[in-house]
Amino acid sequence: PTISPGLALAIVDEEQRFGVDQRETLARCAAHTIYMSATPIPRTLALGRSISNMSLEGEPKTGAVSTSPVLLGTLDVSVIESKPESARTVQTSIVDADRVEEVIGGVSRQISKGGKVFWILPLIGESEFASKNAKGGQSSSSDDSDELVSRTTNVIERHASLCRVLGDDRVGMIHGRMTMREREMQLNAFAKPTSGLDVMVGTTVLEVGIDIPNANILVVEGADRFGLSQLHQLRGRIGRAQKQDIGAETHSDDDLSKERQCLECHCILLSSIYKRNVDQRAKHGGSNIAMQRLDVLRKTNDGAKVALADFMLRGPGELLGLKQSGIKNGYTIDLDAHWGMIAAASQIGR
Repeated sequence: PTISPGLALAIVDEEQRFGVDQRETLARCAAHTIYMSATPIPRTLALGRSISNMSLEGEPKTGAVSTSPVLLGTLDVSVIESKPESARTVQTSIVDADRVEEVIGGVSRQISKGGKVFWILPLIGESEFASKNAKGGQSSSSDDSDELVSRTTNVIERHASLCRVLGDDRVGMIHGRMTMREREMQLNAFAKPTSGLDVMVGTTVLEVGIDIPNANILVVEGADRFGLSQLHQLRGRIGRAQKQDIGAETHSDDDLSKERQCLECHCILLSSIYKRNVDQRAKHGGSNIAMQRLDVLRKTNDGAKVALADFMLRGPGELLGLKQSGIKNGYTIDLDAHWGMIAAASQIGR
């Protein structure tokens, strides 16, 4: 980045989207640096004072800001525990991918009541899997990744299938191969309650910076192929409007406006490994990493707890290097066994 001489304060929003070098360049040139994120990366938690004394159960408390210790304590971290008063509750469910037709039926019922739906997939087209396979690339940390990728519908195919069921005029599409103008036109139409465009199929280009107040349903297909931070950020695209604001532009249809105000917000995580994991638990106990990630999303809407779970599942990364996750037990301590001791030692030391 271009740095102004004598920079007093640098604010890095969505810090999880930046690399170590990018953030350190700002930190060296600014007298003070603030990093902001709904889901801090594991390395940030390891460097800071944050959320080690939280459990993964329950929702954020009402309150302002709290601090508590993590691993090194070289960053002061403030956690905003209270939700905005206008925030609507989002219910999250894990659904087996074989039940996708039922989900499409539910989407149809929602848009008939005035709802708006985001449908997210990990791939744009079928050719992506072929090219990754040819290069020997690994696009997932889950078991049997090649099989899972080949069974995951892509954006283009899902858009076509939803158009057949719901109608061409009701389903839009957005992905990284489109021009900026094409994407803006699609999003502007989707944002209007009366446009008739009620379902937006896309990739993670919709992860941040998208504000569609009327959107109340998120479907993530192939959810086990996304990271915790991505899934939580995507879930933040729905439930953004106050109930009284929903339908504000639909005064000509009072009945539809009233129905829209009563719509609940749902996040549906479609996964091909869901049924397999249930069988595995019944036989052997335990759960694979991909299902553990999805379970975290199902249990909490709190970004701080999501970040803590990500930290525990992936490890803190390289504190003196560039890796921002991993190396879970590459230190003289064991994060799982010594977690309580780490928190206590950090608190006493401060």
